[in-house]
Amino acid sequence: MNKTVAIEGKNSLFIAGQAYLYNDDTTIDRAWAERYIEPNPAIKWVLGKFVEADNANNNKQFWSLADLEMGQPTIQHAPMNMLHRPRNIVGAYVATDLLFPIDTATEQVMNPYIEALAAFWAYYFPQELAMIEDADANGSLFFSMECVAKNMICEGEHGCKESFAYVGADSDTYCEHLRAHASIRHLSEPHFWGGALIIPPVRPGWSNAVVKSLSQFVQEHQEEAEAAYEMAREATPHLTPKEWEGFMGEIMLNALSEKFN
Repeated sequence: MNKTVAIEGKNSLFIAGQAYLYNDDTTIDRAWAERYIEPNPAIKWVLGKFVEADNANNNKQFWSLADLEMGQPTIQHAPMNMLHRPRNIVGAYVATDLLFPIDTATEQVMNPYIEALAAFWAYYFPQELAMIEDADANGSLFFSMECVAKNMICEGEHGCKESFAYVGADSDTYCEHLRAHASIRHLSEPHFWGGALIIPPVRPGWSNAVVKSLSQFVQEHQEEAEAAYEMAREATPHLTPKEWEGFMGEIMLNALSEKFN
């Protein structure tokens, strides 16, 4: 199972996990979601994972099962936008479930995680729908939820166990271990106040290999990725969604080229 990807913002976290369009012929076995799905040609249903319990991600963020149980109700009815553009609301999160998967090979219970079902308003956003369908076909569609926490707790082998009021990814009020990103960053009592559909940058001629390399670069250079994201969003408010994605893609592709040249 893929671990959750988390990109730290100034005051919150963007948490990403793979999502899928839920079609009549889907092979995804999620019986819990079916009771919330009503046939409607104006709506496309999206199902996906975005946060896992009891397993620190690559950024050393950590949520306990109790944290997810507390934060789960805040997801329902939250707005869903495209690419974290808060004024481009394209749907809403309808329901969630806390799942406890089992490894079929070992029959061991794996780490629980929250899965969410969202309604995408396809009738009103046909252009975005085409882009989402392409991303889904390539396995490149993601949910990204925005999260804040009540406290940041310094845990793990190099942690001091102290708890601090959460004021963003970094703060002078945190201990030296958290400031140095040396310890596990336990984000307790999370609140999810919205989320986004994330798709790869759209550019004619891009191969799947380029998209995968770009995704890997973003994960390994998350501070640079967020800085580029913020710059693109602030500098180009006049662009259409497709133009904005292309511009963002150019920024990240240039960064990728500099890394390997």
